[in-house]
Amino acid sequence: MIDQTTDISHTFNDYQEDSDISFIKSNLDKTHSWCGQTLEQLRLPAELLVSMIVRRDEIIVPTGQTVLDVGDFLVLAARSIDAGEHLILREVVVKNQK
Repeated sequence: MIDQTTDISHTFNDYQEDSDISFIKSNLDKTHSWCGQTLEQLRLPAELLVSMIVRRDEIIVPTGQTVLDVGDFLVLAARSIDAGEHLILREVVVKNQK
C-alpha cells in the first residue's frame, strides 16, 4: 500500500463508488468449460481481469499460468457500463477447446 494514511479495511465493493470498475462473481461447476484451463488459454478480453480466486478457503492471486478448477469462486473486474452508452450486444458461440 502506498498511502500509509489510507484505511486498508476497504472491500472490493467500496471501490466501486470511486471508479468505473464493476466486480463480477462466478462459481465454476464441473460442467464449466474453463475448468482445467489456464487463464492464459481463455483468451479473455483485455478489459476483463480475473482479480481473485477462492479455492477451498484459500485466496489465490491469479497469473496467466493459474489453472482453474471445479469449485473455484472467481472475482472478475471489468469496466462499468454507463447507462448512457450505446451498446450493441451479440452472441458469440465458443467451441470447447478440450
